[in-house]
Amino acid sequence: MKLSTWLCAVLVAALVLTGPLASFAQSTADRTSIWTEPEAKEPTEAHRVGAGFVNVVHVPGKAILCTLGTFVAAGFLVATFGSAYPTAARVFEEGCGGTWVVTPEHLSGKLPHDSETRDARW
Repeated sequence: MKLSTWLCAVLVAALVLTGPLASFAQSTADRTSIWTEPEAKEPTEAHRVGAGFVNVVHVPGKAILCTLGTFVAAGFLVATFGSAYPTAARVFEEGCGGTWVVTPEHLSGKLPHDSETRDARW
């Protein structure tokens, strides 16, 4: 019983002492970020080989998602008598839009990824 009382006291003291430091830590992290944008570089042979392997899974997966997205979008339109067309368009765009084939330039960072361009549109 005495141990749990001491443990609670230590935890409360730690929270009280470190609570005010949270805003300081956040402001310091904003000023001195260790994360930097990767520099775009020319694709190498490794990027070319990697793109080939990625496309083995990406292209069929994209085709499956596009097909399912088309059926779901059509279902939205039928079920709502056409009033959910913005939602149907977003569902269709999520599956069928974007890059279908990954190129070595995508892997090297020379071209943007789909999510980077999609976030800017929505």
